[in-house]
Amino acid sequence: MQQTLILLDAEQTQLKQLNQNRQKNTSELAEKRTALIKKQSQLETDENALNSQLIQLSQQLRSLQVQLPPPLLASWQSIGDLDNESLDANEKLQIALKMLGQLADFQNRISIHEMAISNSEGKEIWVKQLYLGAAQAWFVSNDLSYAGIGFPSELGWQWQFDTEIDGEQIAHGIAVQEKNKQLTGLPCLYLAMQLRS
Repeated sequence: MQQTLILLDAEQTQLKQLNQNRQKNTSELAEKRTALIKKQSQLETDENALNSQLIQLSQQLRSLQVQLPPPLLASWQSIGDLDNESLDANEKLQIALKMLGQLADFQNRISIHEMAISNSEGKEIWVKQLYLGAAQAWFVSNDLSYAGIGFPSELGWQWQFDTEIDGEQIAHGIAVQEKNKQLTGLPCLYLAMQLRS
């Protein structure tokens, strides 16, 4: 009988230990579950904030798009559409970052492009354009008979023919750039000042 009591006592101790372990495991699981719920809640909050910021960024990029020079606008349109509902937040963010990267790149270089623009009589004239960043440009026709400036406006990028602008200087600037000569610092500033006068 004493042996039975000892065995029962040992069994009871073992059951208490098992019960304590189970309670400890249940408590650890509850803590992990609480931590996961907090983490999920934080992720949802972060995702909502990202979506809100993406909406703001998309609106700003859309309003800026109107004022972009034609070559940069074409590049942006080839990247993707921020209004596409099938894109997730990460894809929209990638598109926005590419757009901003292209804007920064265009803003920090001199670039040459060609296209037809219409004069005041509606005649299309093929011109070469010299962009100094994304906010100013000059153009000249191949025969130097037409020249002018380009600039952003609320109505979009505008081209303005100007008979007082020296087409030869614009053509010279384009020729220098096409020969891959470096125009940095003072020479670039000098060229911009020459073209304005």
